[in-house]
Amino acid sequence: MRKQGLLLFFINAFVYISGVFYTPFISSYYSTKGISPTRIGILLMIGPITAIFVQPFWGKLSDSRGKRKLVLSVAVAGSCFAMCAYYIGNSFASYIFATVLVNIFTLSIIPLSDALLISLTGSLGISFSWVRLGGTLGYAAMAVFAGIILKRYPQMQFALSSCSYALLLLLISFLPKDDKLNKIKSTKKRIKPIKIISISNIFLSNEIYLVLFSVLICQIGLSFYSGFMGPYLIQQGYSQREIGIMNCLSALSEVPVLLVIDKIRQRVGEIPVLLFSCFMTAIRIFIFTGESIFSAALAQLLQGTTYMTTYYCAALYIGKNVREGKLSQGQGILGTVQMGMGAVLGSFIGGLTVDYIGFRKAFLFVSIILFVLSGFILTYFRIIQVGSVKRRG
Repeated sequence: MRKQGLLLFFINAFVYISGVFYTPFISSYYSTKGISPTRIGILLMIGPITAIFVQPFWGKLSDSRGKRKLVLSVAVAGSCFAMCAYYIGNSFASYIFATVLVNIFTLSIIPLSDALLISLTGSLGISFSWVRLGGTLGYAAMAVFAGIILKRYPQMQFALSSCSYALLLLLISFLPKDDKLNKIKSTKKRIKPIKIISISNIFLSNEIYLVLFSVLICQIGLSFYSGFMGPYLIQQGYSQREIGIMNCLSALSEVPVLLVIDKIRQRVGEIPVLLFSCFMTAIRIFIFTGESIFSAALAQLLQGTTYMTTYYCAALYIGKNVREGKLSQGQGILGTVQMGMGAVLGSFIGGLTVDYIGFRKAFLFVSIILFVLSGFILTYFRIIQVGSVKRRG
């Protein structure tokens, strides 16, 4: 069991190591190539739009075929080759092509790997938070290294990411075959795949809409923040090295959260934690407007109480509240909301507002919008709670 736990730990580590060379640096890379904020917003938005259409496909394929390892391996292999598309050219059109191709594969990896790893950790009696810690520590360790290398050789980010996906594929190959994985999970009967993907056919409760809307609010803010943090820092005179250090800080802030999050969510539930994350995201964006290395570092240290709390609680909630045989589709819907709808809105709003009113005012504007939206959903949640108490009374 110890060897299996370590394998899952390192698989999750490379899921995030593979992304550290790409996601945190891609917007600043576009900026150094002379791409305007509006066009950066368009490029950041194209991938998530692609994800809205492909996420349900990947999830349904994984569940209906019962081949979670195989489907994940295909997505990882595709990501490995797709990264090379960025070397086709430096025009806006070539970046559009590369972005679509990369996101067809890469944005499916986290939902697919989460579905597989959550299932395996449950069967092996291992805490998913321990396995997820691998992703956090791997990301933190590589973020500084990536910043140092990419400051000097920015074009290397795509080759390094491709190599990391190749190593991830190698690690996945050591997992048991899908037939054995199905036996490990249990002797559950295979459910016939439905032709139309419906939320009511996947989840056990309508409470999922509240969860998904909370995730959407957080992701709008996080996508805006992560997409324009790099160009904002570049405008202030910082380099890829400082961006790498900032991303290391954000990853390290996730460690204490992962150590206590299971106790917290078991005590108060996933939804209150998600609502807390909405408000913390608004605060994080506001702090970044301080335009100093101190305010940037402080904002990055809130990664644990914004991104990680949202991601972890939503993923675990879905793991407990999906119908039998629908785990990958459930995680796929979460991925569609996070990496699809939320990222599209965050990138679109970000690109327009930065172009029209500048970085600082745009960050202030988005933080205010998030405060208002968070207040609305908190009020709605309280109304539901009061109604539930009255019905029980």
